[in-house]
Amino acid sequence: MKMSIKDLLARKNSGHQVIAVNAPDLNIALACAEAEVDNIVIGRRQPVEQTLGLLPTIRAAVPDLLITAVMPMNSCLISDEIAIADAARLMEGGADLIYVTGMRSERIKTLTRQHIPCVAHLGLVPYFTNWTGGYRAMGKTAEEAGELFRAAMELNDAGAVCAEMECMPQELASYISKRVNFITLSMGSGSGCDGQYLFASDLLGSHNGHYPRHSISYDNFYERSVNAFTSFISDVKTGAYPADKHKISMGKEEYDSFLQNLE
Repeated sequence: MKMSIKDLLARKNSGHQVIAVNAPDLNIALACAEAEVDNIVIGRRQPVEQTLGLLPTIRAAVPDLLITAVMPMNSCLISDEIAIADAARLMEGGADLIYVTGMRSERIKTLTRQHIPCVAHLGLVPYFTNWTGGYRAMGKTAEEAGELFRAAMELNDAGAVCAEMECMPQELASYISKRVNFITLSMGSGSGCDGQYLFASDLLGSHNGHYPRHSISYDNFYERSVNAFTSFISDVKTGAYPADKHKISMGKEEYDSFLQNLE
């Protein structure tokens, strides 16, 4: 049975961690559903139209999975009207929650009044790293911790359903989590939140290059992909591929008839 927003909020302080995964495509979404992930997040720094191109297909394939759709910055920041309109489009497309990138609490309150369930973002917000001095942990000083706590209280008053807590000290994230009504999802902020959120690409090891300190990989799909492609190239060069089992034959009589017809 599909988890409702009421069911999700009931996980608050239950000791039953909510598991959320950013899923970039249908196959990952299907795998998440089969593994019984609680919530998948669709979209990341992409236009609403791109998310809407994928969302209905995923919704149809995983009808019982809680889906969060990410709204881009231009949907969140320009006006209440645009935020409401784009959030409504995403919900009509199959989203259960709307991830509001960089949205202030006042606008979240406006969306909440329209019964749009919002997922906010606290701590390290990649869009704002130019203001905060790059990619770094947020809240390690008493001053920053106080700012994040006050921001969390504003989100709580605004009616946010969830908030991602990214790269915050575990003590601070745990303290905030115990004092707000919304579900807190840790991304590198320790185990004191109500759940854990990571990207499928990190969990699968599917990309080359940097992996965040807080990520964990259970596979090395990138390396296995390179090995598979290398083996394919080798088999083609040596003639091992295509083998007889990969080929289609006409039959001698039909082939001879084909040649005669050409003459």
